[in-house]
Amino acid sequence: MKKSVVLIWVLVSILFIMSSSFTIYGLYLNFREPAKPELLVQSVSVSDTENGGGSIGNPIYSNSSITFSSSLLNPGSSVTYKVTFSNDSNKDIILTDFEKSTPESSDINFELVGVTKGNIISKNSTFDMLVKISYDSESKGNTKINTNLTVKVDYEEK
Repeated sequence: MKKSVVLIWVLVSILFIMSSSFTIYGLYLNFREPAKPELLVQSVSVSDTENGGGSIGNPIYSNSSITFSSSLLNPGSSVTYKVTFSNDSNKDIILTDFEKSTPESSDINFELVGVTKGNIISKNSTFDMLVKISYDSESKGNTKINTNLTVKVDYEEK
């Protein structure tokens, strides 16, 4: 009888030690759902201006969304911004969509250069996108136009 009680306590102790070990090992290996990769804006700068176009202050950005304030003096004016994104995660990202705000005037062109849906951004890397805001050179207007336009880059894990 005494031997069976001791044997039961030994088996319960071994079971307790094993379950505790697996719990600690699981925490050590981080058995949680992996976080979604994040695409972050690293920097935004004016890369080119033409015919009196320019930026009004610094672009405002957070995560993968950027708002540009531009001043276009007359038809043919433009300002081009260089936006650098980073994928600091250990997973590749695929670009799925680009949400652009609608310009206040039909004389304003708002285009993305050097990036398309389906582009793959490798893990732990950066990529550049150009954003060009221009005053249509065929426009009949001759007045200065100030714009506030936003672009948001949507993505998912590859």
